Amino acid sequence: MVNIPNREYWLSDERKEKTLQTLNREMGWVFVGVLALVISVNHLVYQANLRDDRTLSDLFLLVFIGFLAFIAIWMLRFFTMFKLPKEK
Repeated sequence: MVNIPNREYWLSDERKEKTLQTLNREMGWVFVGVLALVISVNHLVYQANLRDDRTLSDLFLLVFIGFLAFIAIWMLRFFTMFKLPKEK
């Protein structure tokens, strides 16, 4: 049920526990990023409802671009974390 690069290598018996701990930690960071996005958008919607024109501020675009940048950086880290080690 785990879909990571080089799955056979990283989920072998001698690496499985550490790999699952790493996956748990990394998914925690994704949760933090999504939670920050939800809280930020909720706050922006609340502020928009207090204004007469009821429109989202331009900060929404900044928040969304920040979230996309976070996910892009996280993905780069994730894929480099699970690449095969170089042969000695």
